Amino acid sequence: MKISKLFYLHLFFWIIYVTGAVLVPYFVFHSKNTIFNITFFITSITCFYVNYFIVVPKFFDADKLYKSFFAFFLSVAAFVMVRYFAEEMFLPQFFGIRNYEKGISFVFYFFDNIFYSSTTIFISTTFWFFKYSIKAEQEKSELIEARKTAELQALKTQINPHFIFNSLNNIYSLVYQKSDTALPALEELSQLLRYSTKDLEKDFISLDKEIGYIDSLKKKKKLRI
Repeated sequence: MKISKLFYLHLFFWIIYVTGAVLVPYFVFHSKNTIFNITFFITSITCFYVNYFIVVPKFFDADKLYKSFFAFFLSVAAFVMVRYFAEEMFLPQFFGIRNYEKGISFVFYFFDNIFYSSTTIFISTTFWFFKYSIKAEQEKSELIEARKTAELQALKTQINPHFIFNSLNNIYSLVYQKSDTALPALEELSQLLRYSTKDLEKDFISLDKEIGYIDSLKKKKKLRI
């Protein structure tokens, strides 16, 4: 699963979230608390992504889990405070409405909202760890691939000089003997070098080129290069 597909996971989650928190209460149950459902959704999505993009990446430390727990409770507390500000301070001040009865204590409000805030932050944190695991797996695969490439390059560096030295000596011998096979031998060596220096660097090599390489090796053997 690629990281780009996480977008669809987030989109699916928020579609379900909005449907359950806003649309169903309004259209099915004809709820009169739509404004509070909307403020709850805005608070949720804001705290969700603040936690997702800032809090968890900053505080996560596999060797110091207490920092992760601290970050979790920090985000939960922030969620409750943002919702409290919106529903018990902003809306009463400017629109004359509130979600709870006037005079309710913040402590009661906090514990009454602990479930909703914890659930949202927990899902946000889970999504981040999911993204983190995908990224770590991709980096591991890229590292393995880079290591294989480096090993191949090192092998080519070791083999090619020896191969070229022997081949040139053999061609020199053919030229010295004025053999008619000298030019074909030089041509086959050119084909082999082109394959080893250019074609092997590509991710994919066509079957025709592979067959051509095998033919060159056969001709090389016949010409005793």
